[in-house]
Amino acid sequence: MKRSLLLTIACVSLAFAHAQVQVDKPVRLVGAVPADRRIEGLAHPVEGSALSTLGVAQDGSLHMCGVTGAANNVLLTMDPPCLAYANGLLLRWIPGASNTGPATVAVDGSAAVPLRTSALLPVPLNALSAGIPAEAIFADSIFILLSPIKPGCPEGFLQANAGLCVMQAEGPVFNWYAAAAYCAERGARLCTWDQYLFVCNALQGQLTGMFDDWEWLDDTSDHTHTADQAARYTCKSLGVVSAGQTELGTTRCCYEPR
Repeated sequence: MKRSLLLTIACVSLAFAHAQVQVDKPVRLVGAVPADRRIEGLAHPVEGSALSTLGVAQDGSLHMCGVTGAANNVLLTMDPPCLAYANGLLLRWIPGASNTGPATVAVDGSAAVPLRTSALLPVPLNALSAGIPAEAIFADSIFILLSPIKPGCPEGFLQANAGLCVMQAEGPVFNWYAAAAYCAERGARLCTWDQYLFVCNALQGQLTGMFDDWEWLDDTSDHTHTADQAARYTCKSLGVVSAGQTELGTTRCCYEPR
């Protein structure tokens, strides 16, 4: 035994004996065989400075989080609790619902911060999928999603082609500005005229609420200060209306998978 080891602990057969020992120098385990060079009986760590066992490292419980909150505002809890965000903080959780737009993450009561893709863009629709484990890492004031993003169209959208999805059911009745905001909040946008004409003809039998009202387009006729609308009677119906606050139309969003 080297002199640098200041403390020797003798184990005796005493039932229910417990102790806390603090050593002010490094402890070296020098048993002749590996089985003699170990510490047994360490419990799950309960604070940031506690020892962690190989078993805890392998089962991932230090990074696995409980999850509550809304689909787009994820609230996580860690065990032991996270006292502050730091670069490299790794989180894993199983979402209870798919996100319907940009998302934020908050851990153990700390402030909510944006969840971004590796390209530092807001996560798209369905980046978080119900029941599919998600993983993110904290870096410079944001969480970056590390888990793969589910390909294809999000829930409530139909696939028109490889690069375009459209909302199956018509959405709320809004003015043009509110309709544009409604789609943007979901990571989508109002359809352009060429997109709308394509999806209307390709998916007409699967789209609900068609031809019962004008639907907004992501097009304007700036020289007359009007916004464009489509599909009042047929796929080819095209109208214009003042882009004011009082003119209303129904909302149907288009989404381009990333």
